Amino acid sequence: MPPEDAAIALPAADQPPVPARELPFAERLAAKEAELGTDDDTPVAPGTTKEAKPKAAPVDPREAKRAQLKAIAEELGLAVDDTAVSVAERAEHRAAIRRQKAQLEADREAFLRDKGEFDKNKGEKVAKAEAILAALESGDPDAFATNAGFKDFNDFQHNFLKRLADPNYSEFKKLQKEIEDQKAERQKAEEEAKQQQAAKQRAQAMDTYMANLTAQAKASANPLVAAMADDPLFLNAVFAIQRDNWDDETQSTCTIDQAIKKATKGAKTDLETELRGLRDRLNKGFAEPTLPAAAAKLNGGGNGKKPAPKTAVVPTSAGAGGGPPKAITEMTKAEWAAYKAAKFAEVDA
Repeated sequence: MPPEDAAIALPAADQPPVPARELPFAERLAAKEAELGTDDDTPVAPGTTKEAKPKAAPVDPREAKRAQLKAIAEELGLAVDDTAVSVAERAEHRAAIRRQKAQLEADREAFLRDKGEFDKNKGEKVAKAEAILAALESGDPDAFATNAGFKDFNDFQHNFLKRLADPNYSEFKKLQKEIEDQKAERQKAEEEAKQQQAAKQRAQAMDTYMANLTAQAKASANPLVAAMADDPLFLNAVFAIQRDNWDDETQSTCTIDQAIKKATKGAKTDLETELRGLRDRLNKGFAEPTLPAAAAKLNGGGNGKKPAPKTAVVPTSAGAGGGPPKAITEMTKAEWAAYKAAKFAEVDA
């Protein structure tokens, strides 16, 4: 056992803190300047002034604390979610929802109130109209006048005749009719103007579409499409096929090369087949008769019969009657064509 008067040595961690000594003013000022940062102490030349340094922008204590917390969280391997909703924000959101619900409920009550008034007025008018019709059907003039807002039928007649006798009443009715007629004419003119504008826009759109269709046809690799690019009947047929094959979902239709492989509405064959058939018929119609066919026609049509004898004697000398006016080798193309036409006419006769 140590003696009672022996000093007891306490560990450093268990010793009470020593009261801090108050620093002098100069030391406290120097510490504050070191904390805040001082200006440059570089000596200034005589006659010049030191350029003031720009002051730093004030720092929000909350942002500084948030940055410190982020740094500590990153050191500890934690993630900080800046998008989290605070308790105050949740409370404000709930209050906004309550205000919105209250406004919607007030609007609903106002709507129902207005609707009730409208239904009430409508019901009263319908009931009054039904009562007037019932009075007319039953032939009760007093009931008719009462439901129309008069004391009896005599009161109704008196007010009605008084209105008719008023000189301003006829003028009022005339002006009312003129206003109604002017309104009807104005509405009719506006409707016609709208229809004309719509028709003009459709025509312009159609012209633009057909011009683009012509350009696409001329640029087509299909020789048939390129040859028919300027034919309006062909373009109208292609347009009709494209219109019939329009897809509302994709907002598109078939191309010209695809359209000629399809048939127009009501046709039995596709457009390309129709064009080829038309070409064959035109070739047959414009083909000139060959020399054997013309000779067969001169010899009776090739049926083995000889042509009928002429009553007049055809002289064989040139220029003497039915013979050629000059030698065939001396004729021009026009003279030879006229001579052949005359001879064919004689055979047909």
